[in-house]
Amino acid sequence: MDLSLVDAIIAGERVGKYVLGITLEELLQIIDAPYKLTETIDIINIDCEDINFFIWKKTNRLTTITVFDNFKGKYLNEICIGSSLEELEGKVIEGLEFDSMENEYTLDGITFSFINEKGTKQLEYMVIWTGIEN
Repeated sequence: MDLSLVDAIIAGERVGKYVLGITLEELLQIIDAPYKLTETIDIINIDCEDINFFIWKKTNRLTTITVFDNFKGKYLNEICIGSSLEELEGKVIEGLEFDSMENEYTLDGITFSFINEKGTKQLEYMVIWTGIEN
């Protein structure tokens, strides 16, 4: 794997070696940390320490990855957990939309959720996603 992709967060595509669209079996082969697997009617959820994976049962494909806490990966080589909203807005020129109902910012393939820390909005988690296919 290209070393620049090791921790890269690419909207709608991947988080490092975890590529959206891979099967559950492929994902389980490359997870190198303890995990907990749970299921709902439609989703298989795989929880790790600072990254979660969501498999759509109907297709058996990875559709969503959430990173949080101490995850070290970066979006656009700069935006990481703990980055400020101002840093994100300075890096992303257009297309960033605010969802007031969810209190999140979204671009195609990635969602950013912020918390208020000492008067500054800091990135709490990122959701990297692709549309669910039948």
